[in-house]
Amino acid sequence: MTIWRNTTETAAPQGWNEPMEPHELEHRVDLFDFLTDEAKVDFLARTTTRTVRAGARIYTQDDRHRVMYRIVTGRVWLSYARIDGRELLYLLLGPGECLGISTLIDGHGLPQSATARSDVTLQVLDQRALASLRQLHPSVDNAIVHSLCRDIRILISHMSEAALDDLPARVARRLLVLAQPSAARGIPVVKLPQSELAAIFGVSRQTLNKVLKSFEREQLVSLTYGAVELRNVSRLRERSIPE
Repeated sequence: MTIWRNTTETAAPQGWNEPMEPHELEHRVDLFDFLTDEAKVDFLARTTTRTVRAGARIYTQDDRHRVMYRIVTGRVWLSYARIDGRELLYLLLGPGECLGISTLIDGHGLPQSATARSDVTLQVLDQRALASLRQLHPSVDNAIVHSLCRDIRILISHMSEAALDDLPARVARRLLVLAQPSAARGIPVVKLPQSELAAIFGVSRQTLNKVLKSFEREQLVSLTYGAVELRNVSRLRERSIPE
């Protein structure tokens, strides 16, 4: 993922579309970045393709599907549900990223649910095919380790944020991570409804709206239907640092 910074002192909108590295925040890990060319060819030969419509569940927490997925197109929410019905959205995956690996490694149920945020095309690899690839290509294990290490780093980051940071700092940081450049004006925008954003932080929509409204009064963001535009990225970055 990309964090956005302002590249001009005057904070002109056209200067808001230069990406900067996310440092300790989550970033995408494409399994193919760590595979040899031969392993990539064998991986593709062993996968099938699955298309999932926006809003449909790919798998449910505690399932034991014995398959893993690599996203070709679209975006996928990972979420964790509690027995009382509350659900936390904790990671939005995009093209190249994989999901469902853990159950193929440890045999336990999947630790989260996966839901298509948009129409999604997936490459599906079953347990036998993955085992064969791991025997033939050492780079596959290397790729899996990198993917799981990324997951560990994200979970530790989220856990520390929830325990140590106030909500405005958490919201500012997540907006920076989720922002994408607007095709029309180049302004970074988070195209998610407030209900989904609230689920990321485990708070009500009303609680999140109070934070976003305060950001809007400070001219950090503009709230539009189903989206949050980042108006002053430099100051938003400052707000993302806990006091």
